[in-house]
Amino acid sequence: MSTVRMSPTYFIALLTLTGIIALPSTAWADRSTSLQGNRLIEDADDVFTYPHLTTRYTDRLSFDFGADATQGNGLFLMGDETLTWGVALHRGNVFDASSISRLNELNALEALTVPSLPGYPMATEPFTAADVLLGFGDLGVRLSLGTGINSTTPAMGDDTRASSRFANLVVGYGLEDIDLALHLGFINAKNTTGDERTSGGNQIRAALTSRAYFPMDDSVRLGVLGRAGYIHQGSDELSGDETIDSSASQLDVVLGAGPSITLAERAHIAGYATLGFTSQNVDPDKSEDNDSNSTKMLLLPGANVAMEVLLKPWLRVRAGMEYNHAIALNSQLTDDGTDKMSANFTGFQWNAGVGLAHKNFTLDGTLNPSFLTQGPDFIGGDGPLFVMLSASYRFGDLTPLEPATEPSVAPVTTTRVTPATAPARAITPATTTDPMESRSDDADESSF
Repeated sequence: MSTVRMSPTYFIALLTLTGIIALPSTAWADRSTSLQGNRLIEDADDVFTYPHLTTRYTDRLSFDFGADATQGNGLFLMGDETLTWGVALHRGNVFDASSISRLNELNALEALTVPSLPGYPMATEPFTAADVLLGFGDLGVRLSLGTGINSTTPAMGDDTRASSRFANLVVGYGLEDIDLALHLGFINAKNTTGDERTSGGNQIRAALTSRAYFPMDDSVRLGVLGRAGYIHQGSDELSGDETIDSSASQLDVVLGAGPSITLAERAHIAGYATLGFTSQNVDPDKSEDNDSNSTKMLLLPGANVAMEVLLKPWLRVRAGMEYNHAIALNSQLTDDGTDKMSANFTGFQWNAGVGLAHKNFTLDGTLNPSFLTQGPDFIGGDGPLFVMLSASYRFGDLTPLEPATEPSVAPVTTTRVTPATAPARAITPATTTDPMESRSDDADESSF
């Protein structure tokens, strides 16, 4: 057995799989980002993975504001429990909205940008996308379309053009405590110089995602997550007078489980561990023998923990942390035999944020990690306060499916018992209904 150096494309593919990223993606509303994408704490962003949940989060307008004016998302939902329709607009690296974890260890269709598997031609990413969402009771559908075009007309030489098109269809179905979804995706990308195609390819993706809760007692549920996905792509590249055809495929399965705890409607804590397996095969040139390589990767283990605490009816504090450890075994065919290599990769990331709420309006922000550890500029810090902000407004009546206090969206409650010796206090009914301020400040302080 001999040792080979890792190719750049192989290295990129491994990093993508283990999910080592520096900043949160703009595809997520900021509540999810602050929670490190923990999927056992239910959130309105779940409609992208499980579109049948649009009936739960209906009558909503929300915006995500990225680091600059070129990054952001908007979601509009309207309807009732039997029929909900909506649209979403995205700008930026938005296609991981179907992921189940911030570091993508359960990503439904990988990061749906220009494919990261080796052998795919470079092309512009489909930065802009639009979604149409429909919910029919326990059934939901999401259709996403995206496109990107980048062309150059030089003073001398031929015009160049890079384009990509993306389509994704999600069908979701929900039972009482179980969510299921089938994802189908397609990407086409090509580059041209003048009237001649220089490279291009197609990629087909499919995945099945699931999430289930099993009540353990009045405040604890066991959450189980799962995904099985498959990707196949074919591409071609013009090299001189010859066209090089390549292909790649990837199969992966991941399972996760852990507790979801609701504490007297004052806090929500959730954590889960994950195990996964991925098999990837790449043939960079179909006309050549002994040039293919295969990779087997184990996610062993992954973990995600997060919490959300209601300090006041109008103030929430959130934090989440995630760790992944992957073992990769690579086998590459050569004219001299088979070269094998093993490698270990780890990914670690944390996020924290705050949420402000008043009646039907919420404002959520994910804090810049450097701001938390270094402080603002006037004391020597060098980072902005937030890396992303989200604003959401509920313009319809709040339904029992989505309680006003987000940390207790799970259908479990804990009854607070008032001591018999406690003095009686008259309560004056409010003149207006405030779904975000269902308790007095005195009651909030007495619970801590």
